[in-house]
Amino acid sequence: MRISPIVLHRLLQTITWQGSVYSFYRQGENEYGEKSEEPEKIADINGLYHNGAASHLTFNVSDAGYVLNKTSPYILMSWDNALKLKSMDIVTINAVTYKVEGRNNIGHLNIVGEVSLEEIS
Repeated sequence: MRISPIVLHRLLQTITWQGSVYSFYRQGENEYGEKSEEPEKIADINGLYHNGAASHLTFNVSDAGYVLNKTSPYILMSWDNALKLKSMDIVTINAVTYKVEGRNNIGHLNIVGEVSLEEIS
């Protein structure tokens, strides 16, 4: 099923009007290309945070193995802003720190993007 560009533009308007501003950071480098201790601010991006309906299983194997079933956090934003981000960039939302795992171009129309996050423990 193809997503209508009109629907995506309405979603982009909703992100602009009702979204929150999130600050994304990336591990900085010094003049020798070595990683610095201070992260560099990449951008302040307006987006809508949501937990994905699809959940995934996490397997932990130790003395006693267990399986966690948890939802995935995402941020909807304009595709232009999503292109600024790379895997391993960091964002903090409500005192919880996440790393960027990937991005999805919704409908492949270059209008709205969805950035998937993973909580850093």
